[in-house]
Amino acid sequence: MATTHKLLRTAAVMLVLTASTGGAQPWDYEVTPYLWMPSFSAGLTLGALPPTEGETSFWDVLEGAFLLQGEARNDDFAVFGEFNYLKLGNTYAPSVPVLQTDVGLDGYMAMLAYARTVTQHSKSRLDVYGGARYWNLTLTARNQLAGGAQSRQVWIDPVIGLRGRHAITETLSVDGDVNIGGFGVGSQFQADVSGSVAWRLGDATKLRLGYRYLKVDFEGQAAVADIKIYGPFVALGFQF
Repeated sequence: MATTHKLLRTAAVMLVLTASTGGAQPWDYEVTPYLWMPSFSAGLTLGALPPTEGETSFWDVLEGAFLLQGEARNDDFAVFGEFNYLKLGNTYAPSVPVLQTDVGLDGYMAMLAYARTVTQHSKSRLDVYGGARYWNLTLTARNQLAGGAQSRQVWIDPVIGLRGRHAITETLSVDGDVNIGGFGVGSQFQADVSGSVAWRLGDATKLRLGYRYLKVDFEGQAAVADIKIYGPFVALGFQF
């Protein structure tokens, strides 16, 4: 609960900074629901269970997902964020059948960041940003030999990053985003890289197709996790 309060306080500070900097410029808003089709790679150590490693595809692991991005921009600065809910699970089957392990990841991530444009041309823009990502994950593992273990881990990572956009034509553009964080504050390290191609379907609608790679290394009292989630996505942005 304390971490949630910290994130809400951070959001309030960012909104105050945005309001005080925006002046009389009009605001532009965008809300983007998207479907991520991830593969899941994990190395987990939970409780007394032996370390478990495995990799599975989207078709094997996805049990549920809800993903949403939003942005408010005013001239050369913006506040943006995202909410990701993922429920992933699969069975890792090594050569020794008794060590077959059911692994699950259930939880959500929420990110909030403040961005400033550092360079802008008629067709291109580059932003630098800083913010925080809130993690709330429940990790589970179970096998016949050692039984089962579950660990709920909650933490906040500081995040810094770059993102850019380049217009190829009036209706076609490419986007890129890279950020890193953690630095031992919450997780040991996290990295998030994505790229996409966007088609403008109308004055206020945009379709994006892309690929995203998200990695986090976390060490807690009851869990050690090296998690990679990666795969293509499709998104539909609504501007107003």
